[in-house]
Amino acid sequence: MSLIQDGVLLLDAAGTLTFGNASALKLLALTPEHVQKHYLEIIKEPVLLRLIETAMSSHETQEDEFVSTAQAEQRSLSVSVEPFTWPEHQLQGWLILIRDLTAVKRLEAIERDFITNVSHELRTPLTSIKMAAESLQMGAIANEKLKERFLSNIQREADRLTRLV
Repeated sequence: MSLIQDGVLLLDAAGTLTFGNASALKLLALTPEHVQKHYLEIIKEPVLLRLIETAMSSHETQEDEFVSTAQAEQRSLSVSVEPFTWPEHQLQGWLILIRDLTAVKRLEAIERDFITNVSHELRTPLTSIKMAAESLQMGAIANEKLKERFLSNIQREADRLTRLV
């Protein structure tokens, strides 16, 4: 098992895949047999291809997030394509870092749904309390029967809020 969970690919200056760690190969549905092949032959992700091509033509780091369709299960990926030079070994090319954000995106969606549901659940009793209080202010307090009904409603909804919180 590798300590590095992020995917790492190295392309030489000509665009040949010279290295791919297990994470990168898995995320892009590649195999070790794809090493030593040109990236255009093996990479099928349109966004990743665009990033590589832009980085190669501009010689600047390119980054993006996208949903990968390389595997049956869609994955949210963050990719960075960076030029690198290693003068001691006379190497230069492109370093591609791939981070799987699927779990993070899933948690963000759960958090959004939770906040939406909590907001709705809190808003409903607050609206009832506000309406009952406004009715009392507008004269219902003078009618003993209405006053009791609205005060009971306020108490019931306040208890509901307490349970929710």
